[in-house]
Amino acid sequence: MDNPVYTGSDFNLNRQAGAWMRKWLQSFYYILTLRDKILILFILIIVSVLTVLGYLATNISSGIIIDKTEKSAGRELELIDSNLYTLMSSIEDYSKVVATNNRVQSLLRTLTDKIAADEQSDGQIDVISMRPEMYGAVAHIISPNTPVFAVSVFLNNQVVYSDSMIDQSSIRSMIGEEFLASAQQLQKPVWSDLMRLKLNDGRYEHVFAVAKLVIDLNKGDNIGIVILFIGEQQMSRIFSANKGDQTNKRYIVRNDGQIISAEDSSELNQNLMEAIQIEDWQFNRLLMDKKMVMNRGGNSYLLSLQKVDTIDWNIVSFESMEEIRRDNAKIQRFILIIGAFCLLFALVSSYYISNTVTRPIQKLARIMIQVRRGEMNIRADHANNREIGLLTHGFNSLMNRVEQLLEDNVNEQKLKQEYELKLIQSQMNPHFLYNSLETIISLNKLERYDEAIQVTRTLADFYRRSLSRGKDIITVGEEVRIIHNYLKIQNLRYSNYMEFSIDIPEEIHEYAMPKLTLQPLVENSIYHGLKFKGNKGKLEIHGCLQQGCIILTVCDNGVGMSEEKAAALMQQHPTRKSSQDSFGLRSVDRRIKLMYGNDYGLHITSELGLYTRVTVTIPALMMEG
Repeated sequence: MDNPVYTGSDFNLNRQAGAWMRKWLQSFYYILTLRDKILILFILIIVSVLTVLGYLATNISSGIIIDKTEKSAGRELELIDSNLYTLMSSIEDYSKVVATNNRVQSLLRTLTDKIAADEQSDGQIDVISMRPEMYGAVAHIISPNTPVFAVSVFLNNQVVYSDSMIDQSSIRSMIGEEFLASAQQLQKPVWSDLMRLKLNDGRYEHVFAVAKLVIDLNKGDNIGIVILFIGEQQMSRIFSANKGDQTNKRYIVRNDGQIISAEDSSELNQNLMEAIQIEDWQFNRLLMDKKMVMNRGGNSYLLSLQKVDTIDWNIVSFESMEEIRRDNAKIQRFILIIGAFCLLFALVSSYYISNTVTRPIQKLARIMIQVRRGEMNIRADHANNREIGLLTHGFNSLMNRVEQLLEDNVNEQKLKQEYELKLIQSQMNPHFLYNSLETIISLNKLERYDEAIQVTRTLADFYRRSLSRGKDIITVGEEVRIIHNYLKIQNLRYSNYMEFSIDIPEEIHEYAMPKLTLQPLVENSIYHGLKFKGNKGKLEIHGCLQQGCIILTVCDNGVGMSEEKAAALMQQHPTRKSSQDSFGLRSVDRRIKLMYGNDYGLHITSELGLYTRVTVTIPALMMEG
């Protein structure tokens, strides 16, 4: 590709652009006030100094932090590796002691000889008779104070002994032939990956298995395999014993990244990449380089890896480098001292150069402090200076607006409290209670005792759920049960002119809604719609989830109403008659709007002589807690 060629016209254009920029800067400088010029000068000086100091301090401190973190992590991993080696060696020694125990060898030799002589008629190994002796031999070696969780003994790929706490049927499914074969081939203790061992009480325990071949000390042939189970807590306990910072994490992982030991048991068998949120290539790099610095969420972390020599395991540490920054106090003190000198210089300069300019600002600042203390009615005096005058005028306008907003908020809260009070009063509607009690008395007089008992229970359940221990928000399911109880009682009283159905799917029952939202709507449908129909009518309640909203409808085929009357019911300033008829509807609508906003509430559609439908729209929110 040819290099670009610059002509004289390009040079003239650049010179014209530079001249225009200088002219624009000069114009901008001249229109600035003196306060702005001083402020810009101080900002440039302080920013320049702090930028240089920050750059130097960052480079110096970063090297110190990374070096200290890497050394600390390296020493800690070496200590963990040493302790892990000691623990694993101790467990392997236990396996060797069990495998060479005379009583264990004698019992396994006896079983081996019986099998060789084909003395078992059914072809199975008879192990019941030897279990007590095997337990005595093993218990003498493996006491509760040892790190061994449980012991099993295999012979010819069959479990001939296991501790009583273990579900023996699950051992064979855990211990595969490949694992047993490796123990026979290597003739030394062999470690398994992390397993879930089932206990007789149904619990599961995360364990490692260590298999040791049992060789007859007299004849030299193989007579069984001893398997020791070690709880994963024995491994993770090493992390806690050697942990310097409680926020850091330690893991033992396989070469493929699977976590086989961790301080948090919920991370076991997870992938390390998911646990600490790194990519596959970062883990592969960690396997090669043994250490890596990564950034996440604005913080720096150091990943270190220590290879376990005796097995294909890796010890990984995940440490926050931000904590070690506190050790860098010397550099921070240096920066603070320089910053203090710069600040002192700026204060002295501002005092001598801009005292007359800053004095009105200081006065305004003192007024702001008084406002912050709660003196909201104070105002600043209007100044003749152009800039300060704009500030004081803006401050006074802001305070006037704040006072108005506070007053509006107080009024809104009072209004909300009034509606909440009305809601509480509607929960204990005395007319409904009186009518229900009269119904119960009538049923008793007619000797319809079972129905009277049922109505009493329904009434009690209605008020119990209506009160809801003072909660104002309940689930849709609870609201459905409240309205169902209400309608059961009302249906008994007005069975000659109403029937009802409720069709609200269970999938929306766990969503939240204001308590007693439907009851005023249903009551309005009964007393102003169905009661004057002249024949039997029907009341239907439906619900659905639609576009992130809960839609509930109360529909009756009663006398209906005109469009004008339906619109008048929801007016903010209704007439006295419409206010009495629609108080419940307006209170429900207002309450929903106060809670969720003006996009939600009630919508009424009706046709005179045919039907009335009230639609409730609320956001689909799950119950908290």
